[in-house]
Amino acid sequence: MISSRLWRPLATAITLLALAPSLASAADTAIPSGFITDGPVRASTTDAQGRIYIGGDFSTVGPFLGAATFIDPTTAAPTAGFPLVNGTVNDVEPDGGGGWFLGGSFTAVGDVPRSNLAHVRADGTVDTEWNPGAGAVVRSLARSGTHLYLGGSFNTVGGKPRTGLARVSTTGTGATDSQWYPDATGTVNVIALRGTTLYVAGGLSAVGSAPCPGLCRLSTTGGPTGPVDASWQLIQAPSPSQPRALAFDATSVYVGGRFSAIGGEARSGLAKVSLTTADVDPTWNPSLEFLPGLPGDANALAISGTLLYVGGNFMNVGGRTTDSQRHLSRVSTTGAGALDTNWQPELDNDVTSISLQGDQIYAGGNFANVGAEWRPHLARFSTSPGAALDTWSPQLNGAPNAIISEGGRLLVAGAFSSGGPSSRQRFGLARFDAQGRLDTTWNPSVDGSVYALTATADALYVGGFIFSVGRASRSDLARVSLTGAGAVDATWNPARPSFSPVRAIAVSADGVFVGTGQAGADNGTPTSLIKVSATGAGVRDATWDPDVTGAVRALRVVGGGLIVGGDFFGGNVGGQARDYLAKVATTGTGAADAAWNPQPTGRVLAMTSTADALYLGGEFDQVKGLPRGRVAKLTLGGAVDPAWGPLVNNAVKALALRGDALYLGGQFTAVSGESVTRIAKVGATGSGVLDEAFKPVAQASVDALSATPTRLLAGGLTFSGAGGRSLIGTAFFDLVAPTITVASPAEGATYVQGQAVAVAFECQDDGGVLGSCSGTQAAGAALDTATLGARTFTVQATDESGNSATKTVSFSVVAGPPAPTPVPVAAPIVDGPAPAVKDTTAPKVTGSKLTPSSFKAAKSGAVTAPATGKKPKSGGRLTLSLSEAATLRLTVITPKTSKKKAKTVGSFTLPASAGAFAVDVRGRVGKKKLAKGSYVLEVVASDAVGNAAPAITVKFKITG
Repeated sequence: MISSRLWRPLATAITLLALAPSLASAADTAIPSGFITDGPVRASTTDAQGRIYIGGDFSTVGPFLGAATFIDPTTAAPTAGFPLVNGTVNDVEPDGGGGWFLGGSFTAVGDVPRSNLAHVRADGTVDTEWNPGAGAVVRSLARSGTHLYLGGSFNTVGGKPRTGLARVSTTGTGATDSQWYPDATGTVNVIALRGTTLYVAGGLSAVGSAPCPGLCRLSTTGGPTGPVDASWQLIQAPSPSQPRALAFDATSVYVGGRFSAIGGEARSGLAKVSLTTADVDPTWNPSLEFLPGLPGDANALAISGTLLYVGGNFMNVGGRTTDSQRHLSRVSTTGAGALDTNWQPELDNDVTSISLQGDQIYAGGNFANVGAEWRPHLARFSTSPGAALDTWSPQLNGAPNAIISEGGRLLVAGAFSSGGPSSRQRFGLARFDAQGRLDTTWNPSVDGSVYALTATADALYVGGFIFSVGRASRSDLARVSLTGAGAVDATWNPARPSFSPVRAIAVSADGVFVGTGQAGADNGTPTSLIKVSATGAGVRDATWDPDVTGAVRALRVVGGGLIVGGDFFGGNVGGQARDYLAKVATTGTGAADAAWNPQPTGRVLAMTSTADALYLGGEFDQVKGLPRGRVAKLTLGGAVDPAWGPLVNNAVKALALRGDALYLGGQFTAVSGESVTRIAKVGATGSGVLDEAFKPVAQASVDALSATPTRLLAGGLTFSGAGGRSLIGTAFFDLVAPTITVASPAEGATYVQGQAVAVAFECQDDGGVLGSCSGTQAAGAALDTATLGARTFTVQATDESGNSATKTVSFSVVAGPPAPTPVPVAAPIVDGPAPAVKDTTAPKVTGSKLTPSSFKAAKSGAVTAPATGKKPKSGGRLTLSLSEAATLRLTVITPKTSKKKAKTVGSFTLPASAGAFAVDVRGRVGKKKLAKGSYVLEVVASDAVGNAAPAITVKFKITG
């Protein structure tokens, strides 16, 4: 179970900043399907196997989803059909035709820019015509016929001045109604329609020129200002004026929010108001409290018969304090509003939305647990006594604000961006493979915040502000296994180095070096850098003490010593005067190297190195007297590289090397005079030239970077993903273009003019998703051999991240031998010229069968080949019969499931003779083995003139 001091509600801890969509070049678009977290990532590292570790303040890791999605009511899996929403959705209103109107704080739906309002059609496409646009947040929607009513904190709608309230058309462009403009004074939190009457609630004082003390109602038909019903007025506004939810029965409106009085009556968070007189019911008073005397919040209400379901942020109802009914309860709509003590959901944090569906109720919010069960942000309960919790668990990473069941589909929208069965509970630590796929087994679980990670051959060292790891008590420092579930080392448990979090860790054969955010009294000696043993309990080396009294932010063991970077200034390090950067011995007392003194003029926050160079990132503008803007390259001897000098305009907090490229992360907005946003790529050699093709957008500071041969991980708070969408915590970038294999035409081949040659090529994207693969002529088509001379054939491929590849092969076409001289024959007597006979008959394919249908993939060898001799040890044999000689195009497909779309893995072509024919299928595509799982093999036969038979398909499984 999550610690109460660790859990931070996403809705209040993180605001999703949003950017308008933009086209990205090269690989600067984050992988759309990459995993994200529900909180900041502050540290990352890789191990010898290329696996990526992240640490920070998060509790879940899951695939990017957007802020609205369909969720299967049975499996809890997100289902396809709804476009990705960039931002937060506050309300959803059905359009009456199977589609939906969305209101909130967002900038794009799908790839279509939208300002806080959008219309999604029943087929899941964005209505590109309907685009009123609101100047600020839309909080509530209500529809009546061709009118859509809006409530929120906006000042304009559709370019027209509208304050808090507006009406737009549901058709066409969504024109703002020029005949209805009842401007609200204050924020509108919720609106509700009953017939032609619109109820409005929020932090209000007036609508138009009429008083509206937190709650009022107005006509939708009575004139341009929507006159407020003067006969229906609260005696006194709620105090404080924060109604947030409304529900109705035949005689009353139930008002929920945060208030301690309403209509002249003392009411805590919940009140019942007459629809006839606007009087507060003098008897009905469930009274929600967060603490005694402090009103609780009611954020969501729903009525079923004489029961009112209440979701919000409260600890007791009607004076009853009970863990089992906090945040979600139900009370009677009659009498005094008695609490139903037999209905006990038991949530650990607040509820933002509820939806009644028959004998079940959905609850969304900022909770993590229901009783002892992990149910992040969305859960389903029985309405029967006991409120039995359903096993259904979508595992969202943020709070839903709207839960709508329409046409048999469940639509959930809110402040989340990830979810689904592949999401995992991960507290503070997670591991991915080199391709960015989440490790579902390794799960140490940290109670606290992780700021530092360092991997060795057999362990991961973890530092931060930590209370425990894997339920074992630890003080800011721990060591966990790289194998299995990531068990914490039960013996190694150094004493807390200071009262400040661990910010940096380095490991060498001499021990483990630990740097903290500030000096603290440890054994009576103030220090922010200590050395502990890598064996046993991790005992501190009492002799080794460089006496660093300022924060240590970065450590690196290179050049026979320990490089120390941080905040320290105006003092000695290891017996030498050093500011911000020093090199100390890893043995003895930790004496400073007297000859090594680069003298940066500001804090050093990040370091990385090669065999002969040290790279620094931080807040300095000079190193050794040379201008160096927040990043510098040194020799291991401490000399500044005189040529290498990209100028960065703000702090560099993270560095990652990949070959001859250095990736920078931090708070900057320009590198060498070019606009970049907190993440950049420069050359690691030469002068450090900025790569202008790599310009992703990070919406907050980038605090962590790790690179593998194929992926770059950036860690921080929020990033712009594909199409400008916001990603939380992590962004994965695909660094490798697709590969292309051209089998026919062959490089350098010579063909006779008019020769029948089938085109054969395939494209792959290892670990990514192939976007397109196209050649000068389609695979399987007849190569153009009509023109004599030197010729080329080109294939182009792109992947989902925007990486592209092109491959061109050269071939020649030559004239064939002269045709034999024909022997004259007497022409037959005919009535006219004989008609030319055109082949329009496609080959017939019969008897197709793949045996066995389940097999292991071959470790090497050709993808497929005409069968000869015995069946292969690895793979299967496809047998079929052809009515004529043909070219077979075989395509491997991963089939469509409820969780993902069908995807082409690769394709290839083979010539086939007429009659019985067999092909060995070896479970490979190109140079790659197929992973375990189910596949479909699609076979299309085409004759020499291009007639193609209908595709046939056979299913098979790869077992290893």
